[in-house]
Amino acid sequence: KQGSDDETYATYLHAALICLSSIRRWNPSIDLEFVTNAEPPAWFSERLRIIGGVVRHVQFHSVPPIGYAKAFLGSLYLLDVLRIADERPTAYIDPDIVCLGPLGPIFTATGNAVGVLPIAYASEKVVNGLSASAARTMWAEAGLSVERVQHYGGELYVVSPMVQKELTARISAAWEMSLARFHRGESYLTTEEHLLNFAVFTLPNVELDDFARRVWTARSFRNVRGNE
Repeated sequence: KQGSDDETYATYLHAALICLSSIRRWNPSIDLEFVTNAEPPAWFSERLRIIGGVVRHVQFHSVPPIGYAKAFLGSLYLLDVLRIADERPTAYIDPDIVCLGPLGPIFTATGNAVGVLPIAYASEKVVNGLSASAARTMWAEAGLSVERVQHYGGELYVVSPMVQKELTARISAAWEMSLARFHRGESYLTTEEHLLNFAVFTLPNVELDDFARRVWTARSFRNVRGNE
């Protein structure tokens, strides 16, 4: 978020504090980290400290070239964050999330795999410049032939240390493939969701629908049940 409009950046930080505070409410002993490539303002760092969280600095190496995408360029920062090796199961989440209970069941369900949150898009629906069917063709050209492509959202990933090394390798391969295709003027993987779909699809993965609900502000997709 470094270099963002001041008001937008402040809104992002406030959302992150609400998110992390809600996690702490139900998970008193869990480690909380706010990962960034910039130095947060003092007020944020102090409030983060109060809830027992820490700032972790990770450089933004996966900066896309000019013209790569029209939106969500900052989402590619997640590629660098996910490359951080951790000896414990780790949940990587967006800041516009509210936690309503202990996270232990999510880690248990994920086991030695990658926990993902699917979106039931039709195969021809274009999401940020790429449909699942077009992604399937691209994957096949890269040597990964599958019968279908499932689109996973970028709001939540849970990663077991048992698959961390392989996930890191696949993220790097997906990013290099996509950059090469971009420079050749071919279709490519435009956002972190498309890149991670490629990286995690053939890894052991667990769908986390039973643990997470979506309430998008645009009302284009909601799956809350009213009993959360």
